[in-house]
Amino acid sequence: MQANRVSPDQRLRALEKMAEIVCPSCAKANESTPCRRCGCDLSSLFAIDRAAGIELAAAAKCLRTGKAADARNHAARSWQLRHTLMAARLAFLACVALADSAAARYWCCRACGP
Repeated sequence: MQANRVSPDQRLRALEKMAEIVCPSCAKANESTPCRRCGCDLSSLFAIDRAAGIELAAAAKCLRTGKAADARNHAARSWQLRHTLMAARLAFLACVALADSAAARYWCCRACGP
């Protein structure tokens, strides 16, 4: 029996997917805007999250195609928008591929969490 294989395109779409956003006004987790509890407009937060996902997907694609410098740049931009372990891990892997040990150590600290 063969395991179900996930194509690279499916992985990229999963990386681009939006996460739940916690409303800054009432702390309710939301999957869409406006907030289901207080009606706060969360569209800008979802736009930031979407942009981070797009950068993350671009970083993964660049890393797979051997463009480590571009991968590091995309992962760093994703990290600036939203601090995720996946962004830190991709940046770490890109730094290792570039043989940049100082930057790899920097990203390793973020990839391993507190």
